[in-house]
Amino acid sequence: MDDLCLIQTLKKPLFQLTLKNSAYNILSSYKPISQNQQKRKFSKNVKNTTAEPLKTKSKPLTSVIQTNLNNLFSKKSNDNPETQLKILNKRKATSINTKACSNLMQVKKKTTSPIPSLSSSSVILSLPERELLVQKFKEEYEIRKNSIEEYRKTLIKLKREENNLSSELYQFTNPNLTFIHSENKGLPSELFQQRKLSALKYISPSTVFANNEVNMSKIDTYGFDYDYTLAQYSKVLAPHLYGMILTNLVKKMHYPELILQCKFNPKFAVRGIHYDFNACLFFKLSSTFQIDRTSIHRGNKILSQDEVQEYFKNYHHGGSHVTQKYLDDNTYHLVDLFSIPELCVISDIIQIFIDNNIKFNSKVIYQDIRTVTSGLHQSGELHKRIINNIGTYLEKNPILFNYLKKLKKNKKKLFLLTNSPYSFINNGLNYIFQTKNSAEWRNLFDAIIVQSKKPSWYHSREPFQKYRLEKDKNGCEYTVPVFEEIKSIEPGVVYSGGNIKDFARLTGWQLNNNVLYFGDHLYSDLAGPTEEYGWKTGAIIRELTNEISVHNNIDYHCKLKWAFQIEELVRMAQRLNKIGNLDKLISKWKKERTEARYQLSILFNKEFGSIFKVHYSSTFFGQKIKKYADLYTSRLENFEPYSLDYVFNPIWYYLPNEIQSALFP
Repeated sequence: MDDLCLIQTLKKPLFQLTLKNSAYNILSSYKPISQNQQKRKFSKNVKNTTAEPLKTKSKPLTSVIQTNLNNLFSKKSNDNPETQLKILNKRKATSINTKACSNLMQVKKKTTSPIPSLSSSSVILSLPERELLVQKFKEEYEIRKNSIEEYRKTLIKLKREENNLSSELYQFTNPNLTFIHSENKGLPSELFQQRKLSALKYISPSTVFANNEVNMSKIDTYGFDYDYTLAQYSKVLAPHLYGMILTNLVKKMHYPELILQCKFNPKFAVRGIHYDFNACLFFKLSSTFQIDRTSIHRGNKILSQDEVQEYFKNYHHGGSHVTQKYLDDNTYHLVDLFSIPELCVISDIIQIFIDNNIKFNSKVIYQDIRTVTSGLHQSGELHKRIINNIGTYLEKNPILFNYLKKLKKNKKKLFLLTNSPYSFINNGLNYIFQTKNSAEWRNLFDAIIVQSKKPSWYHSREPFQKYRLEKDKNGCEYTVPVFEEIKSIEPGVVYSGGNIKDFARLTGWQLNNNVLYFGDHLYSDLAGPTEEYGWKTGAIIRELTNEISVHNNIDYHCKLKWAFQIEELVRMAQRLNKIGNLDKLISKWKKERTEARYQLSILFNKEFGSIFKVHYSSTFFGQKIKKYADLYTSRLENFEPYSLDYVFNPIWYYLPNEIQSALFP
């Protein structure tokens, strides 16, 4: 049929003219020569075209077509060369002609290739060849397995302080199958484009990371939260808060004293976990709303695979995907560091009730614990305990104090916006900054707003309340309300409540992308200002210190490299599985891939893994950081070394179809 179509096409004058013009175009591309030379060269080219027949789908065109082509060119070559040159000058070949010639050449080039590839439908392997292919893959597996040990030795030899670690990235090329008959062991290197990327250097825990570009020279207003932002608490706070929650559950909620036997496990919980209070389960969620199967716990014990499948069947239509509505109606997202001891209390009480056959309702337990925890903050019981043992719970931070003075010296506007009461933050900042009286730190701020009730502060119409400061007989400051009309926000003066619209009106400040606000809570601190008002935001993520320490570990690099290697072997085996019997290898390596991912995960936390990753995907929590935080770092004082005109640039993010050209331009 193809031959017939070509024969009929050649009989048409339009196609004949196209071929003639294309031939003369080829002639005109050469440098000017004599007419006789042109004629001889053209005739020679025509003869050469008949030497090797064109091929289509591995079949030569019929002799009729070749004859027609020969007659066409020979007739043209016998014409007067001067006449033909005049015609050539008058007629200009279109891009269609050029494209037609180029397409014919490409067809010829592709169909005459002797090397079989995956695109060749005619590739059929014999049984011995299939066995050889399996053997090659097994050998490649051993080669790569051994390379990990060599890689480990290399990293140890280089030493961490030299910052000279190197990483390799493998990308696929379209493979040919001639290697099957080769005597060399393993898969040939030609199957993979092995190229070195930039040196994998030591990551400093004090690094500031950027999700979006932030030009600090355009920031003229800086805002700060207090808890876990200006104030960093020591590690002893979490177990003490854990004990306070248990005690209050017994005293105020009349829970059995049996729960007082529970002990805080600092290695159990991580931030970003969801608690499904209807199903009585904890789990980590990916950015694509997929539950991490290896992270599902009831109490403090992980679920078996059968229990996981039952949970998915009863609550999620048999799959691991959850909807946003389900999360809103049935789960509690633990996103701040105060929620870590809270999560541990929930899990331990559930576990002790299960072990002692005590009937319970998981949602009621969750509600009781939330009530007790909120009460500890609102009643001031937790604040009083911290103030009375301030050296135990808070860390001194003169570097941060110098950073604030640096901002003030450069005429930046500073404001403090916190949900905590004044007496609590006053005692805390005097200790953190080592100041003798509150005036020293208050004079740094152009606005001080306490008990702001974030996140409602960003969209409510609550009024501001102004305070004056007085001292009791012990010399401790306390606030006294001032009942007068507030016409402006005065520097160093304490206010409570309010809302963002009145704040902008009373300060006269422009509040949009010239503001950089720092906080630790993604929803209370950062979501509102960045989504509604375009503020730049900085998230303080304390766990980055631990996460980065794992990334700087040699064991992590070796396990990560092996995870990449086994993943690549699975992909390549799947590509060749249609022509080779690789099902058993693929099944085996998929299980090994799952194990490699798990081994990577437990380096961060044995129960829930990294707070940022679920295998190759971001966690739900990590995605929220990307969405709500332009910048993030482990501690606020990490910004101090950066100049005030520094431009933070994010790492470029690529889609899979972009990565090859982006890394290897």
